[in-house]
Parts: sequence; structure tokens; C-alpha cells
Amino acid sequence: MARGRTSIIFKGGEHNGLEYHDVALPLPNRIRYSKGVCFAGSLEKDDIQIIKFSEKLPNNWISYSVDVYVKEEKENKRKLGSIYKYKGEEMVNRCEATTQKGTLCKHNALDNDIYCGAHKKIISK
Repeated sequence: MARGRTSIIFKGGEHNGLEYHDVALPLPNRIRYSKGVCFAGSLEKDDIQIIKFSEKLPNNWISYSVDVYVKEEKENKRKLGSIYKYKGEEMVNRCEATTQKGTLCKHNALDNDIYCGAHKKIISK
């Protein structure tokens, strides 16, 4: 494998045994793998649907589920590849701020918050 590239292997969860090769370094410590299902609709109208998506979230998404994998430390530093172990499922929520155009912000809310990083800074002022 080329220098600066590696392989990753997922252990546990829905993606157990899945491998990706020729992945660019450096690797993150956590990978959040989308489950392809989201809640969409309008909270104000009490009209929520569960929607499957493949690559792009629908415009009216509210939250979606991800599998979380955490990089394991290698015992043998010379061994090629990295293993990511399943740690559980998390919900990713949409930022609840309204943009200047009057539409809902399209970014993910920060963990344990209702706003994304940009809107958190604006609202905190």
C-alpha cells in the first residue's frame, strides 16, 4: 500500500467485518456511520415521518441515527491497518436556528445542544 495510506476494519455492530482499503492518513479517533434513516417533517405541525435516505438527507430532516465506532490502539505498531470497534448508536440533531432567509439551518447541532457552532456563537453574544 502507498505511503500515507492504510486499511480500516469495523468490528461489531451492523458493519462488522466491513473493510476499506487505501484510506488516506491521518485517521480520526471516532467514525460516525449513518444508518440511512432519519426523522423528517415539521415539529411545529406535529407531522413527523421516518424516511430512508441513501446519500443526501432530505431538506426537512430533523434528526438521524448513526453507529459510532472508536479506533482501537494497536498492540503492534508495525501491523498494517486500523480497527474501529462498535461503541453504540447516537442521534444527530439538526440545528434549530432560523437563517436570515427564514429557513431552518442545515447544520448538525453540537452534542448536547440545540444549535450548531456558528449559531451558538451568535446567540451567545
